[in-house]
Amino acid sequence: TEGHTLDADISAVYLAESREVSISCLLSDFALNGVSDLVPQLPDLGGVDVVADVHLELLFDRDLELLYGSFLIDAQAGRIDLPAVFEEAFDIGPSLAQGSLRPGFSGLEVTDLELDLGIEEVHARIVLDGFTLDANLDALFDIAGLPIGDLSRYWPVPVVKTARGWILEHVSSGVVDRASIAFQASIEQLAAGQLPLESLIIDLDVSDVTIDYLSAMPKVRGFSGHVAVIDDTLRIDSSGGTVDGITSTRSVITMDALTGDAGMLIGAEMHGTVRDALLVASHEPFALASRVGIDPDLIAGTFDGRLEIVLPKLAGLTPADVLYRVAADGHDVALTTELRGYALDGGSVTLLLDSEVALLEGNVRLNGVPFAGTYRHNFRPDAETLRVVNMRGRVDDADRAALGMVDPIDIDGPVDVVLDMSQ
Repeated sequence: TEGHTLDADISAVYLAESREVSISCLLSDFALNGVSDLVPQLPDLGGVDVVADVHLELLFDRDLELLYGSFLIDAQAGRIDLPAVFEEAFDIGPSLAQGSLRPGFSGLEVTDLELDLGIEEVHARIVLDGFTLDANLDALFDIAGLPIGDLSRYWPVPVVKTARGWILEHVSSGVVDRASIAFQASIEQLAAGQLPLESLIIDLDVSDVTIDYLSAMPKVRGFSGHVAVIDDTLRIDSSGGTVDGITSTRSVITMDALTGDAGMLIGAEMHGTVRDALLVASHEPFALASRVGIDPDLIAGTFDGRLEIVLPKLAGLTPADVLYRVAADGHDVALTTELRGYALDGGSVTLLLDSEVALLEGNVRLNGVPFAGTYRHNFRPDAETLRVVNMRGRVDDADRAALGMVDPIDIDGPVDVVLDMSQ
């Protein structure tokens, strides 16, 4: 063609009996960046600095209509530099692709594409049902052993920009152990850098990942789980991870729109020590220790519970925008030191916490005397009552002595005691 000279070795045989023509062709040192010149409908591939040997086997009828074709592309090491598609240039090692051409050049199928990106595995299968702008391309990529740190290099910039930006900013370290990515798009959409979200399916497993959900909160480390993107939605199911000593046994992250317009929902089941939980909850948006006025180092015991966080938006998020709810059970809760002459231990309590109120209910022992109690703390700035304490128990002579209660009327035997305080 004008401007292109192909180094081709061609062997053509006319088969008299079937009246067919069989052609074998070897294109040597074919520059793949010239494909977009030969097929103008394709995106500009000028930044694809890769040279390959292309083997073609073609079978034509008497009128030179293609009956069948197969190809094998043996590419040398090269470099990909497409700023409109990829954030940074990257090297590619020797790679192979093989497949078939549909009758009449009506499309092609890449049955196996093996790319050498320096990771464990990259395989792909591609079907193109034509060469016009409205022709559709179906692709399936299988990837293994991709370091999270390399995501920005291989994740195309135009593809789900908001979700891509959030993940690259908040997710670090770890490995994509296995991934399958499938999509369908027209040639025209691909040329314009568009990918219909309704046709995008991503299914992958990750391990030992670090996630920074909120800038003010400690990071989640050792995260392992499964990620699924289907029909413009994201769901992440985790089977592990820790936050400053707190262990997450299971967590779920969902996005109802990959554009980020619907925000994100995070749910996690956790367990650990009460002290570690209070230290984590000392950060924004909770700021629990400072708002309630408690020193985490004074509290002992363990807990298990569930945390739900709602991020109403991903762009421009502030701690005040975050909605949350916590439900937890505390076991063997105790003060590590006496407080005003009272020792508290044996606590079995339930905590309900959200952005407006903290409610603590359960049973504790004061100086060895059992009580049932409730503590309620209001966080609303316009609340008339800041906090309410209610304690109920039955004390006998020994209990009253242990509590140092003064008996002005000389009572004998057990009596019910109710203590109500509000501020």
